[in-house]
Amino acid sequence: MSADLIITNSTQRIVVDPATSSVTLVLAGPPGPPGPAGPSGTAYKHDQLVAAIQWTVNHNLGYQPNVQVQDAAGNVATPGIVHLNNNSLRLDFLVSKAGTARCS
Repeated sequence: MSADLIITNSTQRIVVDPATSSVTLVLAGPPGPPGPAGPSGTAYKHDQLVAAIQWTVNHNLGYQPNVQVQDAAGNVATPGIVHLNNNSLRLDFLVSKAGTARCS
């Protein structure tokens, strides 16, 4: 069993092995290149004013977002979610609902 203790200097690390009481100083190499940019962090809100059993949401986010749905009374709804492509999805309900879908 080993435990790592991080020193404030980000290029060094002390590794302590309680089983053998050994201490090792590990020097890190230089940082690597930055990774690719992630999603923009944008979101989309869809207001469904007319109750329907199926909602089509054209969010135009460019990816398949997480979706949170509330009905018009403010209750959390759990429809079936079908991602039609990276810019639109369909929400399928058992009964007609109006409300709001938030995509992020």
